[in-house]
Amino acid sequence: MEFEEFVQARGQALLRYGHVLTGNAEDAADLVQEALLKLGDTWTRAQALACSKRGKRDED
Repeated sequence: MEFEEFVQARGQALLRYGHVLTGNAEDAADLVQEALLKLGDTWTRAQALACSKRGKRDED
């Protein structure tokens, strides 16, 4: 999955969760934006790690 696909698929859920954490929509949007900026910088590495963990679980 590409990063843009992830954001489109999970963006609204992340905003809802951000709202639960922060208590308001504006802070939730800021929180999600910051998190996605950090994740975007490491997306390839995060995907590789997730794939390797899925592979290990499938082997167990």
